[in-house]
Amino acid sequence: MDLNTGCGDNPVFDESLEFQINLPELAVLRFVVLDDDYIGDEFIAQYTIPFECLQPGYRHVPLQSLAGEPLPHAT
Repeated sequence: MDLNTGCGDNPVFDESLEFQINLPELAVLRFVVLDDDYIGDEFIAQYTIPFECLQPGYRHVPLQSLAGEPLPHAT
């Protein structure tokens, strides 16, 4: 899913996605934040969570570097 957030401050992801999960114990959900420009997509941050750990409702996720290290002040 691509989402253009303009200047990037406080983006809102008002989207619904549906997937068929056959083996929930093996499934993960990965969020990736990219800076899309004319040269290409620059990786900014990521967060990966096992499907079985997902909970309903509004959540903040602690963003991580490509190496999986926490990024301070990034949720």
